[in-house]
Amino acid sequence: MTIVVVHPDDDHLIRHVRELSIDYPVRSVSNDSFKPEGMLTSIQYGLRAIDHLSSGVLIALGDQPQIEGETIRRILHSHQKNLSSIIIPSFYMQRGHPWLIPANLISRFIDFQPHLTPRDFLELHKDEIEYAIIENDSILKDIDTPNDYRSLKPII
Repeated sequence: MTIVVVHPDDDHLIRHVRELSIDYPVRSVSNDSFKPEGMLTSIQYGLRAIDHLSSGVLIALGDQPQIEGETIRRILHSHQKNLSSIIIPSFYMQRGHPWLIPANLISRFIDFQPHLTPRDFLELHKDEIEYAIIENDSILKDIDTPNDYRSLKPII
């Protein structure tokens, strides 16, 4: 199941996700505590909405449509080898996204204090991180402006 965390006033995106849910296992969850300066609460809303029978959760950012299928496969393969590790993709020793939180850490992430960041969570659990080596820099790039979009060719 894919959970898309949305701003509660983003009717267009909520409608789009609802349309996608006809053909795909996807649904939206509104982040009623949305803060533009951080993503912690959005991740927490998404984690609360998942099936806790999962072995882990892949946390992907909405502004990275160029992430390749092979990247996801490598992250999932690393997760299958060690179900209790946080899996973070790495390109030349630089952390990127998406990353995977194992089931045993989901409740700790949900309970993480709102004044902290996902990076703080990773620092707290640094001994539980395993890196998946990725051979392209797509994991480091995001799209924030129309120029970013034009310069990055989304891979679908």
